[in-house]
Amino acid sequence: MLSTSPPAENFSLTTKVGRLVEARVFALRSRKDVEDYGNAFGTHLMKLPQGMRAILCADHRPVSIYAQEVADRLLEMFKPLNAHLERVAILAAPSNATFAMQLDRIVRAAGYAARKVVYATDDAVQHLAPVLTPQELKRARAFLDEYS
Repeated sequence: MLSTSPPAENFSLTTKVGRLVEARVFALRSRKDVEDYGNAFGTHLMKLPQGMRAILCADHRPVSIYAQEVADRLLEMFKPLNAHLERVAILAAPSNATFAMQLDRIVRAAGYAARKVVYATDDAVQHLAPVLTPQELKRARAFLDEYS
């Protein structure tokens, strides 16, 4: 199991099975928070076997909205990560329409068709399932069920 030790109040990153990276974002309030997230993510990816493209399941349901500087920095971070991620599901709370639109805009601008914003855990699993092993699929479901 790979784990990165970020500030617990902002986000968590772990890989418990295969190449499934589990990210839960609670809050990114500043560019520095995004830098911390990006650095932790980069360090985490370097721990995976060389040449392995990760699959990211990112749960952003706890977030209410990102400041514009945070959204801009996330977009800058997403673009170079495209080459290191085979597929990405970003889960947003369906009750937070403003944040959902913000994430949709960031994802569209990042220009990677395999990265998708979803609003239900089943949709996240469905998006990731074609590239997950049975063990990774089971873990993705468990991860998403941990925070309901």
